[in-house]
Amino acid sequence: MLKKFYYLFGFFLLVVLLLKVDFRYYKEIIKQVSILKFSLISCLCFPSLFLKAYRWKVLMSVQNIRYSFWDSFLMYQSSTYIGTFTPGRIGEVWKSFYLKKDHSLGKSLVSTLLDRFFDMFFLICFGLLGIFLFSSLFEKTILFFIIFLILFGAIIIAVKYFGKELFRKIFYFFLPKKYQEKWHLSIKDFFSGIRQYKMRHYLFSFFITSLVWFIFYLSVYLFSLEIGINQISFLFFSSALAVGSLISLLPFSVLGIGTRDAALIIMFSSFGVRKELIIAVSMYVLFLTLVSSVVGFFSLMKKPIIKNG
Repeated sequence: MLKKFYYLFGFFLLVVLLLKVDFRYYKEIIKQVSILKFSLISCLCFPSLFLKAYRWKVLMSVQNIRYSFWDSFLMYQSSTYIGTFTPGRIGEVWKSFYLKKDHSLGKSLVSTLLDRFFDMFFLICFGLLGIFLFSSLFEKTILFFIIFLILFGAIIIAVKYFGKELFRKIFYFFLPKKYQEKWHLSIKDFFSGIRQYKMRHYLFSFFITSLVWFIFYLSVYLFSLEIGINQISFLFFSSALAVGSLISLLPFSVLGIGTRDAALIIMFSSFGVRKELIIAVSMYVLFLTLVSSVVGFFSLMKKPIIKNG
């Protein structure tokens, strides 16, 4: 029964935080923000959307899956829209169903999961840096993330070198026998697809991922300067956002509402930043997420998945 109300926790947390802020101060913040600057800063999110689609297109091309950039962009943003409203944004793997029309599910999942992996890997690495930078606030959490990162790397190595047989045994243990033959081919295609990628593909994709997040962090940082937060360096600021992004993936809120706000307040308050300004930054992150979702919604209307089913 409680599972149905998990998402309400974030809204409840946000309400608690808002009860402690001065809304009259928000009026002063709004007055000092230039509409022109706000618009220009916000437009920085659009290059990131195109870069993400380009990264996925490159990953697909390694498997000889060919789509135009425009089609790749529409499929990617459609899945981003679906992922916005799912726990941990797991719905983003929905783009594999576009590919399933011409390819096996196993082959379709390879580029989709790798694309998601690069974002998660970057957030974990950069978020870990953020936790070290704010070590006085996260002493107990550091050990947890170190262990998590080690286990994460161990899983990747295990899957690459030993994973096929292990994964097959575990998967078939839970899969009903009548579906095992059909899924056998998909699993085989999945691991065959993984082996097609070389180190240069991983490095290039990680470079694009770093560029995507740099642009996003830059946009939020410029907004923070615009509202008067100038006591935090870009490195500290962006690493804190990475921690906030990781926390927002927890299934306790919608779009990180409440949980991200609380995490940023804990970190930025140590620099003497007012709660009102911190929540304004968090709301701006939410705004950029919603802008991306709007693009995704129209992409889904333009290229609905059901037609490709």
